[in-house]
Amino acid sequence: MLLQLSFEGDPELDSAGVPTLAHVLKSEIQRQLGAIVFGGVAMSRPFATPPGLPADRLAALRAGLKAAAADSAMQADGRQTGNPVTYVAPEHIAEVMQQAYSTKPELLRQLQRTLK
Repeated sequence: MLLQLSFEGDPELDSAGVPTLAHVLKSEIQRQLGAIVFGGVAMSRPFATPPGLPADRLAALRAGLKAAAADSAMQADGRQTGNPVTYVAPEHIAEVMQQAYSTKPELLRQLQRTLK
C-alpha cells in the first residue's frame, strides 16, 4: 500500500509506515482540496435520520450504534469477514460535512479544473 486516503491513519498501516494525506499534502490549499475529495473516507458508512427526529430518539440511535460497534461479537465478525468495524463519532461526521459545505467557491472551481 502506497498511501492512506485519509488524514487520520489506521494504526496497523501507520505502524507499517504507510503515509496518510497529512504526510503528503503540504500546503493549506492542498489540504483543503484533499479534505473535499477524500473527506468522505473518514465517514465510512454513515447512518442518517430524517430531519426533525426527536432528540431522545436520536440519542438512543447514536448510543445503540456506538454500543454495537464496540460489541465483541460484531468486532470478531468484522475481522473474520475482512470488514473491520470502526466507530466514527457523529461529531466527527458533522465536522467533515461542515468543512465540505463551507469550501470557498474559487477552491471548488480549482478542484473542478484539476479533476478534468
